[in-house]
Amino acid sequence: MALPERTAEAAHDPHPFPKAPLVQGSLLAAGLAHSWREHWQLLLNSWLATILLCAAAAWWGRGIYYFLDFRDGSGRWSGLFSVLTAGCLAMGGFGLLLVGRLSRTDAARRAEATAWIFGGLGGMFLALDELTQLHESLARWLGRHGVPPPFGLGDQDGYVFAAYAACACYAGLTVRATLANWPRTWLPGLVAVACFAASTAVDFVPWNALTRPQQEFWGSIEEIFKTLGCVNFAVFAALLVDCAAKDRDFANARRLVRS
Repeated sequence: MALPERTAEAAHDPHPFPKAPLVQGSLLAAGLAHSWREHWQLLLNSWLATILLCAAAAWWGRGIYYFLDFRDGSGRWSGLFSVLTAGCLAMGGFGLLLVGRLSRTDAARRAEATAWIFGGLGGMFLALDELTQLHESLARWLGRHGVPPPFGLGDQDGYVFAAYAACACYAGLTVRATLANWPRTWLPGLVAVACFAASTAVDFVPWNALTRPQQEFWGSIEEIFKTLGCVNFAVFAALLVDCAAKDRDFANARRLVRS
Protein backbone atom coordinates (compact mmCIF):
# COMPACT_ATOMS: atom_id res chain seq x y z
CA MET A 1 0.00 0.00 0.00
CA ALA A 2 1.41 3.37 -1.02
CA LEU A 3 1.40 6.07 1.62
CA PRO A 4 -0.70 9.16 0.82
CA GLU A 5 1.18 12.21 -0.33
CA ARG A 6 1.47 15.08 2.11
CA THR A 7 0.57 18.64 1.22
CA ALA A 8 3.03 21.18 -0.15
CA GLU A 9 3.08 22.79 3.29
CA ALA A 10 4.87 19.71 4.60
CA ALA A 11 7.18 19.32 1.60
CA HIS A 12 10.25 20.19 3.63
CA ASP A 13 9.54 17.62 6.34
CA PRO A 14 12.54 15.24 6.20
CA HIS A 15 10.35 12.30 7.27
CA PRO A 16 7.04 12.63 5.40
CA PHE A 17 4.08 10.64 6.63
CA PRO A 18 0.34 11.34 6.66
CA LYS A 19 -1.07 12.79 9.87
CA ALA A 20 -3.91 10.67 11.22
CA PRO A 21 -5.61 10.56 14.61
CA LEU A 22 -6.12 6.81 14.55
CA VAL A 23 -3.86 4.04 13.33
CA GLN A 24 -5.58 0.98 11.93
CA GLY A 25 -5.03 -1.95 9.61
CA SER A 26 -3.02 -1.22 6.50
CA LEU A 27 -1.92 2.17 7.83
CA LEU A 28 -0.27 0.40 10.77
CA ALA A 29 1.51 -1.97 8.40
CA ALA A 30 2.63 0.97 6.25
CA GLY A 31 3.92 2.78 9.33
CA LEU A 32 5.89 -0.25 10.50
CA ALA A 33 7.39 -0.61 7.03
CA HIS A 34 8.28 3.09 7.09
CA SER A 35 9.94 2.62 10.48
CA TRP A 36 11.95 -0.33 9.16
CA ARG A 37 13.11 1.54 6.04
CA GLU A 38 14.26 4.51 8.12
CA HIS A 39 16.10 2.57 10.82
CA TRP A 40 16.68 -0.99 9.64
CA GLN A 41 20.42 -0.87 10.30
CA LEU A 42 20.01 0.44 13.85
CA LEU A 43 17.23 -2.03 14.62
CA LEU A 44 18.89 -5.05 13.03
CA ASN A 45 22.23 -4.37 14.73
CA SER A 46 20.63 -3.83 18.14
CA TRP A 47 18.50 -6.98 17.82
CA LEU A 48 21.37 -9.19 16.66
CA ALA A 49 23.78 -7.82 19.26
CA THR A 50 21.26 -8.32 22.07
CA ILE A 51 20.31 -11.85 21.00
CA LEU A 52 23.94 -12.93 20.57
CA LEU A 53 24.96 -11.37 23.88
CA CYS A 54 22.06 -13.01 25.71
CA ALA A 55 22.70 -16.37 24.05
CA ALA A 56 26.36 -16.19 25.06
CA ALA A 57 25.38 -15.30 28.63
CA ALA A 58 22.95 -18.24 28.78
CA TRP A 59 25.60 -20.57 27.36
CA TRP A 60 28.48 -19.53 29.57
CA GLY A 61 26.26 -19.19 32.63
CA ARG A 62 24.61 -22.55 31.90
CA GLY A 63 21.22 -20.94 32.21
CA ILE A 64 20.13 -17.90 34.15
CA TYR A 65 23.28 -17.24 36.22
CA TYR A 66 24.06 -13.89 34.54
CA PHE A 67 20.36 -12.98 34.52
CA LEU A 68 19.82 -13.46 38.25
CA ASP A 69 18.42 -10.62 40.33
CA PHE A 70 21.16 -8.11 41.04
CA ARG A 71 20.41 -7.84 44.75
CA ASP A 72 20.79 -11.60 45.34
CA GLY A 73 24.60 -11.45 45.25
CA SER A 74 24.88 -15.07 44.11
CA GLY A 75 28.42 -14.81 42.79
CA ARG A 76 30.82 -12.92 40.58
CA TRP A 77 29.05 -11.18 37.68
CA SER A 78 25.69 -12.68 38.60
CA GLY A 79 22.93 -10.18 37.95
CA LEU A 80 25.03 -8.52 35.22
CA PHE A 81 22.12 -8.41 32.80
CA SER A 82 19.82 -6.94 35.43
CA VAL A 83 22.17 -3.95 35.46
CA LEU A 84 22.09 -3.83 31.64
CA THR A 85 18.30 -3.87 31.48
CA ALA A 86 18.04 -1.32 34.29
CA GLY A 87 20.31 0.99 32.28
CA CYS A 88 18.12 0.60 29.19
CA LEU A 89 14.97 1.33 31.21
CA ALA A 90 16.58 4.43 32.70
CA MET A 91 17.66 5.63 29.23
CA GLY A 92 14.14 5.09 27.92
CA GLY A 93 12.61 6.91 30.87
CA PHE A 94 14.97 9.85 30.41
CA GLY A 95 14.02 10.03 26.72
CA LEU A 96 10.32 10.20 27.55
CA LEU A 97 11.02 12.97 30.07
CA LEU A 98 12.76 14.95 27.32
CA VAL A 99 9.75 14.53 25.02
CA GLY A 100 7.52 15.72 27.85
CA ARG A 101 9.69 18.78 28.33
CA LEU A 102 9.53 19.60 24.61
CA SER A 103 5.76 19.13 24.44
CA ARG A 104 5.12 21.43 27.41
CA THR A 105 5.95 24.41 25.18
CA ASP A 106 2.67 23.81 23.31
CA ALA A 107 -0.37 24.74 25.42
CA ALA A 108 -2.53 22.34 23.39
CA ARG A 109 -0.28 19.44 24.38
CA ARG A 110 -0.24 19.90 28.16
CA ALA A 111 -2.19 16.67 28.76
CA GLU A 112 0.23 14.83 26.50
CA ALA A 113 3.18 16.41 28.27
CA THR A 114 1.87 15.06 31.57
CA ALA A 115 1.57 11.58 30.03
CA TRP A 116 5.10 11.72 28.59
CA ILE A 117 6.49 12.79 31.96
CA PHE A 118 4.44 10.10 33.71
CA GLY A 119 5.89 7.53 31.31
CA GLY A 120 9.41 8.84 31.83
CA LEU A 121 9.10 8.62 35.60
CA GLY A 122 7.67 5.14 35.12
CA GLY A 123 10.73 4.11 33.14
CA MET A 124 13.00 5.45 35.87
CA PHE A 125 10.98 3.56 38.49
CA LEU A 126 11.21 0.34 36.48
CA ALA A 127 14.99 0.75 36.36
CA LEU A 128 15.02 1.05 40.14
CA ASP A 129 12.69 -1.94 40.42
CA GLU A 130 14.99 -3.98 38.18
CA LEU A 131 17.89 -3.44 40.58
CA THR A 132 16.05 -3.67 43.89
CA GLN A 133 13.29 -6.11 42.86
CA LEU A 134 10.57 -4.07 44.54
CA HIS A 135 7.92 -6.07 42.69
CA GLU A 136 9.19 -9.28 44.30
CA SER A 137 8.94 -7.72 47.76
CA LEU A 138 5.38 -6.61 46.99
CA ALA A 139 4.52 -10.06 45.61
CA ARG A 140 5.75 -11.71 48.82
CA TRP A 141 3.72 -9.20 50.87
CA LEU A 142 0.60 -10.11 48.89
CA GLY A 143 1.32 -13.80 49.42
CA ARG A 144 1.68 -13.35 53.18
CA HIS A 145 -1.74 -11.68 53.24
CA GLY A 146 -3.43 -14.58 51.50
CA VAL A 147 -3.75 -13.11 47.99
CA PRO A 148 -3.70 -16.03 45.50
CA PRO A 149 -1.69 -15.89 42.25
CA PRO A 150 -3.68 -14.51 39.29
CA PHE A 151 -5.78 -17.32 37.78
CA GLY A 152 -3.81 -19.72 39.97
CA LEU A 153 -0.75 -19.38 37.71
CA GLY A 154 2.71 -17.99 38.36
CA ASP A 155 3.00 -15.92 41.50
CA GLN A 156 1.64 -12.68 42.91
CA ASP A 157 3.99 -10.44 40.92
CA GLY A 158 1.51 -10.86 38.06
CA TYR A 159 -0.65 -8.26 39.78
CA VAL A 160 2.26 -5.83 39.89
CA PHE A 161 3.01 -6.33 36.20
CA ALA A 162 -0.68 -5.81 35.40
CA ALA A 163 -0.54 -2.47 37.23
CA TYR A 164 2.58 -1.51 35.26
CA ALA A 165 0.80 -2.43 32.02
CA ALA A 166 -2.26 -0.36 32.97
CA CYS A 167 -0.06 2.70 33.59
CA ALA A 168 1.67 2.17 30.23
CA CYS A 169 -1.72 1.90 28.49
CA TYR A 170 -2.85 5.18 30.06
CA ALA A 171 0.25 6.99 28.84
CA GLY A 172 0.07 5.40 25.39
CA LEU A 173 -3.61 6.22 24.87
CA THR A 174 -3.06 9.82 25.97
CA VAL A 175 -0.26 10.42 23.44
CA ARG A 176 -1.67 8.24 20.64
CA ALA A 177 -2.39 11.19 18.33
CA THR A 178 1.22 12.33 18.44
CA LEU A 179 2.51 8.77 18.08
CA ALA A 180 0.35 8.39 14.97
CA ASN A 181 2.35 11.20 13.38
CA TRP A 182 5.72 9.65 14.27
CA PRO A 183 5.65 6.28 12.46
CA ARG A 184 9.46 6.07 12.51
CA THR A 185 9.16 5.08 16.18
CA TRP A 186 6.53 2.40 15.79
CA LEU A 187 8.60 -0.71 15.10
CA PRO A 188 10.91 -0.63 18.14
CA GLY A 189 7.96 0.40 20.30
CA LEU A 190 5.83 -2.50 19.10
CA VAL A 191 8.72 -4.96 19.45
CA ALA A 192 9.31 -3.74 23.01
CA VAL A 193 5.64 -4.33 23.91
CA ALA A 194 5.68 -7.79 22.27
CA CYS A 195 8.87 -8.81 24.10
CA PHE A 196 7.57 -7.62 27.48
CA ALA A 197 4.32 -9.52 26.88
CA ALA A 198 6.23 -12.68 25.92
CA SER A 199 8.46 -12.39 29.00
CA THR A 200 5.41 -12.03 31.24
CA ALA A 201 3.69 -14.99 29.55
CA VAL A 202 6.72 -17.23 30.16
CA ASP A 203 6.67 -16.10 33.80
CA PHE A 204 3.34 -17.95 34.16
CA VAL A 205 4.99 -21.31 33.43
CA PRO A 206 4.51 -23.51 36.55
CA TRP A 207 8.08 -23.11 37.81
CA ASN A 208 7.91 -25.59 40.68
CA ALA A 209 6.71 -28.36 38.38
CA LEU A 210 9.80 -28.07 36.16
CA THR A 211 13.07 -29.92 36.46
CA ARG A 212 16.22 -27.89 37.11
CA PRO A 213 17.35 -27.98 33.43
CA GLN A 214 13.85 -26.92 32.36
CA GLN A 215 13.93 -24.03 34.85
CA GLU A 216 17.27 -22.88 33.46
CA PHE A 217 15.92 -23.06 29.89
CA TRP A 218 12.63 -21.26 30.47
CA GLY A 219 14.25 -18.79 32.83
CA SER A 220 16.75 -17.88 30.11
CA ILE A 221 13.96 -17.48 27.54
CA GLU A 222 12.06 -15.17 29.88
CA GLU A 223 15.13 -13.03 30.57
CA ILE A 224 16.14 -12.82 26.91
CA PHE A 225 12.68 -11.52 26.01
CA LYS A 226 12.89 -9.00 28.85
CA THR A 227 16.34 -7.82 27.75
CA LEU A 228 15.16 -7.42 24.15
CA GLY A 229 12.17 -5.46 25.39
CA CYS A 230 14.34 -3.10 27.43
CA VAL A 231 16.78 -2.50 24.55
CA ASN A 232 13.91 -1.74 22.16
CA PHE A 233 12.32 0.57 24.73
CA ALA A 234 15.57 2.56 24.88
CA VAL A 235 15.73 2.75 21.06
CA PHE A 236 12.04 3.72 20.91
CA ALA A 237 12.57 6.58 23.38
CA ALA A 238 15.65 7.82 21.51
CA LEU A 239 13.66 7.97 18.25
CA LEU A 240 10.83 9.77 20.06
CA VAL A 241 13.26 12.48 21.16
CA ASP A 242 14.54 12.78 17.59
CA CYS A 243 10.99 13.12 16.23
CA ALA A 244 10.01 15.67 18.89
CA ALA A 245 13.09 17.76 18.13
CA LYS A 246 12.24 17.82 14.40
CA ASP A 247 8.45 18.07 14.65
CA ARG A 248 7.20 21.25 12.97
CA ASP A 249 4.36 21.76 15.47
CA PHE A 250 6.74 21.47 18.41
CA ALA A 251 9.15 23.90 16.76
CA ASN A 252 6.39 26.46 16.11
CA ALA A 253 5.28 26.25 19.74
CA ARG A 254 8.85 26.83 20.95
CA ARG A 255 9.19 29.88 18.70
CA LEU A 256 5.95 31.33 20.08
CA VAL A 257 7.16 30.81 23.64
CA ARG A 258 10.45 32.59 22.90
CA SER A 259 8.65 35.51 21.25
